[in-house]
Amino acid sequence: MTNGDTNQLIIEPFANPFRAYPLGEDYQAFRTLFESGRTKCYVLNTGNYNGKKVTPAITLGSIEKIVRETGKFIPFGMLPRISYLSIEGMEVPFDDRAYRQLLQERLRIRTQYIRSLNAYHSLPKEAAESIENLIGQLAK
Repeated sequence: MTNGDTNQLIIEPFANPFRAYPLGEDYQAFRTLFESGRTKCYVLNTGNYNGKKVTPAITLGSIEKIVRETGKFIPFGMLPRISYLSIEGMEVPFDDRAYRQLLQERLRIRTQYIRSLNAYHSLPKEAAESIENLIGQLAK
C-alpha cells in the first residue's frame, strides 16, 4: 500500500527479496503440490476488504475456523471452483455490478503482471489463461 491508498493493488510474488531462482520453479512446485490432491489453498486478506478493515481478530478467527474445519465455505458467486469463508459484516456483493467490474479489473492487473515478467521469471501461458477464464466467467 502506498500513501494509505487502500484501493491500490500490490502484487508481491516473492516472500524473499533476494530470490535466486525463477518464479516459474515455484509455480511448477505449487502446481505439482495442488495436483497431488493432498493440500488445499487459502487466501487470507489481512488488510482491507470493500472499504472495511480486516482486523487481526477476523484473520485469526478465520484461521481457527479453517484449522478446526468449522468455517462455512460458500460458492464465490459465478466462479464455481472458488469458495470463500462467510464472515459477518464482510459480505460479498455479487449483485453489485461495480463490485464485479472491480473483480475483473483486479484480475486483469494480475494477468498483465504475469505477461510482463521477464524471461527469467516467466510463467507458463496457462497461468494467465486461467485468470482470463475467471474474467470471462465474471463478465457473463
